[in-house]
This record gives sequence, C-alpha cells and structure tokens, in this order.
Amino acid sequence: MRGTRASTGLRACSVSLAVAALGLALPAGATSLSIHLTGVAVPEDPEILADVTLAFDFDPTCTTGCTLRIGLIYNDVNGSGGLHSSAQALTGVVWDAAGTLSVSRTGSSLIAPAIVGSRAAEARGDLPNLTRDGVSGDDVTGHWAFRDDFDSALADDVSPVFDPLGHFVLSSVGNLSAFGQTTSAVGGYDRLPGVIADAERNPPDGIPFGIVDPDTTDVAGNKDRVLAQGSTTAFLAYDGSLQGIENVVALFGTDGVAFRSNGTLVPEPGTAGFVALGLLGLATRARVRRGSRPRRV
Repeated sequence: MRGTRASTGLRACSVSLAVAALGLALPAGATSLSIHLTGVAVPEDPEILADVTLAFDFDPTCTTGCTLRIGLIYNDVNGSGGLHSSAQALTGVVWDAAGTLSVSRTGSSLIAPAIVGSRAAEARGDLPNLTRDGVSGDDVTGHWAFRDDFDSALADDVSPVFDPLGHFVLSSVGNLSAFGQTTSAVGGYDRLPGVIADAERNPPDGIPFGIVDPDTTDVAGNKDRVLAQGSTTAFLAYDGSLQGIENVVALFGTDGVAFRSNGTLVPEPGTAGFVALGLLGLATRARVRRGSRPRRV
C-alpha cells in the first residue's frame, strides 16, 4: 500500500562518514566504502534514532562480469526493545556512479540472513535459500526493485525537482520522498526477477522486507509483516568501468524518505547539494533528456 507524503518534521542529530575496509575477501584493487548514518529521528517515535551503515564494495579494475556488493545494515539502536515504527525501517538507497555502471537485472540478487515478523515463517517457506560471497539466507530478490534512470534528464516520469538525487535506486518500497514531494519512484516494472512470497504479493509495496535493527521482531501496530532483521545484502551484476560511488542517500519507511549521508533530511531544491564520498569530487554532470524509460530486461 502506497503511503502518503512523508512528514517534513523528520530530523537528524549526528552522522559519521568514513571510508574503511570491511574485512572481506575482496580481489586485489577492490574498493570498500562504508557510510555510517546515525541520529535519524521520526515523529512517530522520536526517542529512537535510526542508525544504519551503507557499505559498497566493487573492483574498479573489472569491466565485464563484475559485482557491486551493497550491504544495507541496521545497527542496534534500542537494545532488546527494538524499533517501534515502520517509518524507521531502512527501505532503500539512491546513488550516483563515477564511471560507467550497466547492471544486469537477471544476474543480480539480494539475500536477507534473517527475516522476522508475523508472516516470517510463511515467507521462509516460500523463498529459496541462497548463499553468495559468504552471505547466506533467504533470497528476497523478487521483493526489491532497481532503477537505473532516476534522473529527470533521463526519464520523463521523474519530476525535475528530484534531479539532484542519484541516478540509481535500489528499493523495497515504491515511493521516494524528498524536496517536500513524494513520487512513485519504482514499481513492478522495475522489480528484480525472483520468487515472490505470499506475504507481499505485489512488490515493491509498503514496509514488507524493509530492514530493521537486530532486536526488532515486529513493528507495533503493523501486523502481517515480514521484515529483514539486521541486514540485507545486494549483489548487483554489472559491466562497465565503475570507479566510485557518490551522492548517496538512504531511504526510510513506506514513503522512502531520503536522508543524505551527512544525516540530514534531503532539503528543499534551493538548498540541495551533492555529497562527495571517498576520493570523489563533487559530482557535476551535463544532462540531456533522452525521452521515455527504456524497456526492462
């Protein structure tokens, strides 16, 4: 179920941003980038501050048959109490790429090591198990959507108000909220191919398969849910010459409310700016409208 416009009362308290090795067995020359976003508060439960890590791993020397690994990690924020509001769930990420990134939808996958909620057992029975690059769990690929043209210069269905946001969207919800507006960012047209559990028959749609902290087992007031506890890891198969990740924002809740990596709600258009990560400079791109969205494969 699509939500209404997200409240502009969302606020953020603090953030730390670091480039760090993740201790993974990566190829020589591989790049690891970890963005830690903490202190995000929502009006529904302002005393619990969201704390997430977005971890990107790729090999800049690879040009064909490559993998962009994205770790979507929810850190412990309330001890055994867990989260209380679906608006606090991590539901997606938006970014730009330095270099070229052509993602193969059929070769990509997402794994949730643990799923919880009132319909978790049912979902586990529906979804296949998958192990990839040391990550094991339920194959939740079919409950996420990916878009590679979220840019008003590339797709006619995106309002120019969203132009400062990134080109790529990976989301478990259909909406994206920023600049005081909510748009239907992704839909069934953008869904990654995979098995669909009965707990969410028409993904991406609402909070199911959003990511919550390691102590959350359900979200009070929201029944018949299935949630990813602690993390979900995406493996995006791509060709190209990916040299860096920039302009990252995290999405929260059913409305996909966007927060920048400096911990602030994405501002009004007049104050919008890019966030440079790692060794990347500020992103400046000349954009030319290419017409309607391309056919998905």
